[in-house]
Amino acid sequence: MLFAYSIVVHIDSRRFVLPSLILDSVSYLHLYAFDMNDCFMLVDNEYNDVVVRLFHFRPRVGESPFNHISKENALKFKSNLNRAKRGEAFTTVSRISRGQKTPLYLEMIYSPIYDHSGKTIGVLCFILDVTWQKTREEKINEMISKDFLTKLYNRSYVESAFNECMFNKMETVTLILSDLNDFKHYNDTKGHIYGDNLLVRYSRILEDIMPDNAVVARLGGDEFVVLLPGVSRKQTEFLINVARLALFEDIGITASYGFHTDSYASHKSFVDFYMIADRRMYRNKKNKRSLVENE
Repeated sequence: MLFAYSIVVHIDSRRFVLPSLILDSVSYLHLYAFDMNDCFMLVDNEYNDVVVRLFHFRPRVGESPFNHISKENALKFKSNLNRAKRGEAFTTVSRISRGQKTPLYLEMIYSPIYDHSGKTIGVLCFILDVTWQKTREEKINEMISKDFLTKLYNRSYVESAFNECMFNKMETVTLILSDLNDFKHYNDTKGHIYGDNLLVRYSRILEDIMPDNAVVARLGGDEFVVLLPGVSRKQTEFLINVARLALFEDIGITASYGFHTDSYASHKSFVDFYMIADRRMYRNKKNKRSLVENE
């Protein structure tokens, strides 16, 4: 049993539920309550230890937490308390970074506390540690959206990211298409393990060179795509040159590239961008060009 809580009182022949603690102590569930001045009026001993560990202060009845937490966190927390004071019951999930450790996810359930006349006198909040569930969810999402071999994103993810760029009316969107020259020859003569290693190493090169907001994906085989929001044609040509040189210096092989840059106003789909970039890539491959051409 996780927990049960309710105190039922009668007011004008109506029944009001005043949340109150009747807990079986569990390691992942904590409770605290605030009065109308945002000061602690109930502190769970178990929760006390959580606050000390995460926020480096020990809650005490009658004390406000806002003197101990960052301005950003205080604003968010104050907003949540105010929502509950207005009579709203709701749930939030917070992600707390812990350096090299796995982030902590806390689900916080807010509820107003009423007195016998139905007047709000405070806010009750349950805290549940949902780190295991969220971590498992993230792993499942990663399996769905990422390529198993290279750990790059897959086509479904990059296409979704492209559609988001269009929805957000981005003025400049670029799609780069690339594949490794003579990959089949390397794969057939040196083996699939060697071929897989080439794909992984090229993946890391692309990730290292492309901007932080780029989406680098493997479409299948030796075909890669890079989505570049807000990157111009000249910037794209520069990035391709850097990738081409890094690939040759690191592995001693070459790749072909093609790209297309346009705006949301073009009303082109992901397939439209892909087809243009693909045509340019194969034209450059056929002509043995290192640099892309733009029509």
